Amino acid sequence: MSSRTMHDREHLQKILVLVKSARVPILVALLISGWLALIDSLLRGCVSFIFFGAAANLVNFNVYTSTKAIFGDNKAKLRHHEKFFRHWEVATGGIYILVCEYMLNWHSALDRDIFCFHLPTFYGVVVAETYCEAIVYLAVHAVLISPMLLNVHYSFGYLQHSCMLVAAAWMKQKLANIAARGLDLLDEHEKLQNNYCTRSSECAAQEKALLSKSKEYEEMSRLAEEVVGLLTQRSEIAWRGEDIKASELRKL
Repeated sequence: MSSRTMHDREHLQKILVLVKSARVPILVALLISGWLALIDSLLRGCVSFIFFGAAANLVNFNVYTSTKAIFGDNKAKLRHHEKFFRHWEVATGGIYILVCEYMLNWHSALDRDIFCFHLPTFYGVVVAETYCEAIVYLAVHAVLISPMLLNVHYSFGYLQHSCMLVAAAWMKQKLANIAARGLDLLDEHEKLQNNYCTRSSECAAQEKALLSKSKEYEEMSRLAEEVVGLLTQRSEIAWRGEDIKASELRKL
């Protein structure tokens, strides 16, 4: 395998890992929730309850990393593990809304931005692997924040924003499909290359064997020619001897 082919394979594998892995969404959620909690704390002048969301994401990351090591190299279980934690990240956002917004009635000046823009963007662009997942995530999230969408301005804004997010998820899905197809093509290329090398080696061996046989045949032909030459010489000598005897008999 050439260095360029190896580089292309690694690049395509990184794209697939980036799309399908739950590590990136969890880290992004941890970073953004911590940043929003810090901003809200500065606005309030005290510690913000949004830090509970950051703490939940930190717990998710620790559980994700600890459980991932259990599966080792089992690709099927690892794919299920990544998908579960991507879905669980969305569930974490829903639980945060239910507990803080509706059960505890905790509110922040950043609520509308978080619920109408930050979380939908996170679900549609970072978490969703396919556009179908993005539609489901955004629809469920719209149900959770439905009291905020009673305003026509915000409801149409959320709808337009969701359309752009679904389009982004669709392009992300297409990119992943192209990367997967590229890996398949590289595998096919390697198989064809290996078959070509094997056939070339076989042809070279056959050519070598044929050359050896040809040399043997040439040697046998040379030996046969020498034998025929010797027999011809002996025959000529014998005929000459008989001619000499015949002439001597005639003289007598």
